[in-house]
Amino acid sequence: MTTPMLRFTALSVLLSFSHNSPAHFYFAAATGSTDYAEVAEDVSSLELSGGYRVSDNLALEISWLELGEETVRAGSAGSTDFSVDGTNISLLAIIPVTEEVEFFARIGVYYWDLTTSNITSATLFRSKNEEEDADTSLGAGIAWNLSDNLALRLLYQEVDVAGDNIENLSAGFTFAF
Repeated sequence: MTTPMLRFTALSVLLSFSHNSPAHFYFAAATGSTDYAEVAEDVSSLELSGGYRVSDNLALEISWLELGEETVRAGSAGSTDFSVDGTNISLLAIIPVTEEVEFFARIGVYYWDLTTSNITSATLFRSKNEEEDADTSLGAGIAWNLSDNLALRLLYQEVDVAGDNIENLSAGFTFAF
């Protein structure tokens, strides 16, 4: 993270603690659809998150994000199985529109694990490769608060994995405690 970004994040966190709103922890779960850049579309995804709502306008969140598994066929050359999952640590900027509706933007770091298995049908040869790294994650969404503890959430996010932009659209819920 660059020094100006680190300073901005630290200042945002410090300012948010001065707000009088009650802070709380929350749990979130979502399922959705992932589009891998020009490789596969509509791959099922799953996200499980825990967060801390620091103020009305700021939350810190950590998620396990599984972007799905898919097999890509390469004609007579065989196929490749791949999957991406990892941990996403993010900062959420929240804009309450009404008591029931909030918009939010997310910026974070996605620590991903890409696993591929190459299967060559001609020789029945199988090799497994794994790659790990960390890249940026960006997202935006809307939350509909059904009660003080329960909200429905729709989220669009993009993550970089091995130089490719991966898009994910998910729907889920949050439960505050």
